[in-house]
Amino acid sequence: MTTALATDVEFAGRLRIAAGRIARDGLGQKRVDGMTPSRMTALAVLAAEAPLRMGELAARLGISAPTVSRLVDHLAELGFLERVADEDDHRATRVRLSAEGHRGLAAVREHGATRLADRIAELDDAERAALERALPVLERLA
Repeated sequence: MTTALATDVEFAGRLRIAAGRIARDGLGQKRVDGMTPSRMTALAVLAAEAPLRMGELAARLGISAPTVSRLVDHLAELGFLERVADEDDHRATRVRLSAEGHRGLAAVREHGATRLADRIAELDDAERAALERALPVLERLA
């Protein structure tokens, strides 16, 4: 491994850790009853791509079919998800966010954005300017 590559890998690792901490801080402070980070991730996937079959959701989340089944059952019990008939295969079902699921996800996202905005407000002018310059690059990497 070359020195430049080692530096790039180290930089990428530090960036990944920082981004993860920022994301967890925003999610972790707003508790919706019965929610965990994995459940919030499932809601976010379904908000972007629903309705999905259980196998599709499992693949998107990188978890097994039995695990996604338990996850969906729990989210449905909480009223965040609903099962709908699969128009392509009437033997199958798909899952999507319910109105309550959309509201819960929006509340957590708003809370996280507000917490981050509060932390950004604590930066000095030079730090904020550096962050603003970095934002388009971070968006491209996302």
